Amino acid sequence: MLYGPRSKRIHMSLHIPDWKRAAFAGIVLTGLATAVVFGINPGGFEGQGSWFLVLLPAALVAYPLLDYFHRVAPHAETAAFWVLLIGFNFLWYWGLSYVTIRFGASSRTKLRARREPRPRATSYAIFSHSMLNACWNSIADSNLTVRTRKSVSSLPSRRRPPFA
Repeated sequence: MLYGPRSKRIHMSLHIPDWKRAAFAGIVLTGLATAVVFGINPGGFEGQGSWFLVLLPAALVAYPLLDYFHRVAPHAETAAFWVLLIGFNFLWYWGLSYVTIRFGASSRTKLRARREPRPRATSYAIFSHSMLNACWNSIADSNLTVRTRKSVSSLPSRRRPPFA
């Protein structure tokens, strides 16, 4: 809570959109996976290959594009490898995180709805609103004069009720 001019309380919204949360999770997961595969080097030769495919699955999509880059610009292959590997795996982890966050939010909403039933409009509230409108319309109708072709312009304008 912040205090603004003249010491009024200003309530801050701490809501972060789901796509931003997923982007943060994608950056963290991609960084961790890259650090594990290329920094720690888990397992032996076969084990490292399996860790690479498990933690960086989007490399399977990046390698065919790397062949294209090798034919077009062989001197840029190393930079293209890192850009494609990190970029595609970030998109992979972002997508997984976004789906997980959205699924978690929808399941929490469904569970909350089961625990706490939402207050609904009662029949009394609906009835009283329709009665107010009916009363307003009858008052407005009683002020009208008899309509004839000559006196149509002299009729008062019919205003909408302020609570409709």
